[in-house]
Amino acid sequence: MAETLRQRGVADRLADLAAQTGWATFHHAAGAWLDDPEQGLDAHLLRAFDDLRDLSATVLT
Repeated sequence: MAETLRQRGVADRLADLAAQTGWATFHHAAGAWLDDPEQGLDAHLLRAFDDLRDLSATVLT
């Protein structure tokens, strides 16, 4: 993922941060999915990325 972002002109440090953040968020969602398989992985991914966005907004305000 980081390499693809670099090829699109994203700076190295930002590409690395995005790739690591994406992986950590996926890992978090996958764990939640294993704990609650009633909802699909996609629902857990959406929630995890929503939570990350909310956390970022909270930290920045």
